[in-house]
Amino acid sequence: MRRSLGLVLAATATAAGLVGLLAIGPALASGPRAPAWPVIDRGPQQPRHAAPVYVVRPGDTLWAIAARHLPGRPAAAAVARAWPRWWRANTGQVRDPDLIRPGQRLRVPAARP
Repeated sequence: MRRSLGLVLAATATAAGLVGLLAIGPALASGPRAPAWPVIDRGPQQPRHAAPVYVVRPGDTLWAIAARHLPGRPAAAAVARAWPRWWRANTGQVRDPDLIRPGQRLRVPAARP
């Protein structure tokens, strides 16, 4: 009984809302424009499809960055396999893997399955 009463009330509220919109709609269309909502600045946003970025800090090396992004305490062999992926993902701005500069924005390579 409660469920059917809830459905009836929801349907009535929805119908009343639609009737109200139908009555107000033409007045809004022919009248002055409604004020625009203020724009909220949330700072720089990355597009959803953009790869994550790591900003190089003083003293960083590709080896240390790769090790920092591996889970747990990675073995040297795991880091040795990971740092070249960082280099390949950033060949446009890192020509020499031994020379990265603080402030450089490196793309984080896709995780390997």
